[in-house]
Amino acid sequence: MIVDGSQFKRSEPATGAVGTNICVKNLFYNIPARRSFLKSNSVELRHIMDEFYRVVLARPDLAFRFFQGDTQVHDLPAGSLSSRISGLFTTAYPQQLLPCDEETEHVRVSGFVGKPEFHKRTRGEQFFFVNQRFIKSSYLHHAVMSAYEAMLPEGSFPFYTLFLEIDPQHIDVNVHPIKTEIKFADERTIYAIVRAAVKRSLGTNLVTPVFDEENHFAIFPPLPSSSPSETETTTIPSKVNLKEYKSFQSAEPNKQANLEHWESLYQPSDEKSHFDFPEEGVSDEKTGLELPVTLQSAVNRAAHGGEMFLESEKKAASDPPFQIHHTYVAVHVKSGLMLIDQQAAHERILFEQYSLALEKKSAVSQQSLFPQTIRMQLSDLELLKELEEEIIAMGFSFVVTGNDTLVVQGVPPDVKTGTEQEVLEGIIEQYKSNQEKLTLSRRDNMARSIAKRMSMKPGQRLNEAEMRALIDRLFGCIHPDYAPDGRKTSHVLELDKIATFFTTR
Repeated sequence: MIVDGSQFKRSEPATGAVGTNICVKNLFYNIPARRSFLKSNSVELRHIMDEFYRVVLARPDLAFRFFQGDTQVHDLPAGSLSSRISGLFTTAYPQQLLPCDEETEHVRVSGFVGKPEFHKRTRGEQFFFVNQRFIKSSYLHHAVMSAYEAMLPEGSFPFYTLFLEIDPQHIDVNVHPIKTEIKFADERTIYAIVRAAVKRSLGTNLVTPVFDEENHFAIFPPLPSSSPSETETTTIPSKVNLKEYKSFQSAEPNKQANLEHWESLYQPSDEKSHFDFPEEGVSDEKTGLELPVTLQSAVNRAAHGGEMFLESEKKAASDPPFQIHHTYVAVHVKSGLMLIDQQAAHERILFEQYSLALEKKSAVSQQSLFPQTIRMQLSDLELLKELEEEIIAMGFSFVVTGNDTLVVQGVPPDVKTGTEQEVLEGIIEQYKSNQEKLTLSRRDNMARSIAKRMSMKPGQRLNEAEMRALIDRLFGCIHPDYAPDGRKTSHVLELDKIATFFTTR
């Protein structure tokens, strides 16, 4: 059957293999105005891949093949859901999956969730299906994320593919034109059941896996318990009682590993700083800006200071700065106390540093002794190739070696060895987020993305030299007052204002 420009051309008998082939060519050729609404190739490919993932996960009993141009990207035979997930994403997934199966009188929840340690910095591997129909639900996504609680670092996303089977009388599928959103008759109950199911899967299955060659996924035996009281805290009944439900703990080895991981984030470092500061009194080769020699000169150069920052304040500014809850840097000034948001300040510093690097294409790249091979989603890899010029200009060096793999050969000096995949995924995710919410040039978007992802986070300990260097570099920026997203970087709490806190009425 041939249809050309909405006109039926011909229909004739044909001999072919069992199945359906749909071919679309030269889309919008006769309505060019519609073409202007298309995004870049990487964005449109991501939309196509999203639809493909949703269809093939909903029907693992059918075989699918996916081609991009003349290249076959996926060849997925019919099989189980676990084998479909393994074939669709990466071969490492069997060791990363935790089975999830919970049945109540309201709904049945089944599928797989990912181990916390295999989280990613990019979205795209989170799926909900209700009666085999793909849906989007930020409410249910929150239920899953709350089940992981403190197991995931900020800004990361776990894998999950969850199927909900529910009586159609208790849902409304006509609340959105494209049917990706539905309404539940009792959303709170569904939320509690999904959260309990995921929490139970994490709590009872996070042990050493035994790989099942026949079914292509890892079997996780239940946690052993030495006493009845211990059983009560580590398991819940298969029928979830929403009123009496108690959160249960993960296996002890995993709790210890998580504890060590989080404690390590708050350890004071005697090694190289989280970010490299040049010595005082030298020109910063990365930004091209001459840095102030002392904290006092930095304060005097503050654009928003007015008469507040005078040379007579030298004594006040010479007092050592200090941290407040490892989140804010406080420094004495004659007028009172200046508070600096260390994350916002670091974002401003990195934004101007990388903006200049993108403009001059002169960033320093540190070549890796052992290049890292990393896997990415096809759509993210296409976006990475589209932004190749900007990413290389920031100091990265990579070679694409396959449909979903690349070898990172060099990184900016600020990137620690072993974090290449995390940093690149974070930059790509932030770039996509900015693209959806803001209207930015490609260069500004890229500079904002890397500044956001590579800036220090609240809780980062700084010694006195690092705090002074942060202040010096902040006020050496062209626009020190605000972070790239508009947040203020500093605020002065004046002595008169402080005095009002202790004045009796």
